[in-house]
Amino acid sequence: MVHPEEADLAPHKLKFRSGKVIDLQCENNGPKRLKFRKGRSTDENANNKGDIGRRSFRRRKEDVQEKKDMQGLLNHVIEETASKLVETRKSRVKALVGAFESVISLQESKAPS
Repeated sequence: MVHPEEADLAPHKLKFRSGKVIDLQCENNGPKRLKFRKGRSTDENANNKGDIGRRSFRRRKEDVQEKKDMQGLLNHVIEETASKLVETRKSRVKALVGAFESVISLQESKAPS
């Protein structure tokens, strides 16, 4: 179907100049507002939004504190074992290797529990 307006327009060849860029933008050149989706909740009570944030923050803080405590204990075990082994062994490297082996065996024994 040909519209009467298009009937008198004959096809013609378009010519483009190199190096000229035509930028077609919408009339609104202002900054765009970003829209973010709400995060998913891992807790069972999705209705209590305020409590969820507090609980998860406390859990994370407790987890971080537990990791720090565990690292401190492991460092203490390594230092004690290394100092004991240095007395019996002449090489510090051998003492450190023995200390790390004892820590690894402690971690492996705690893992299945």
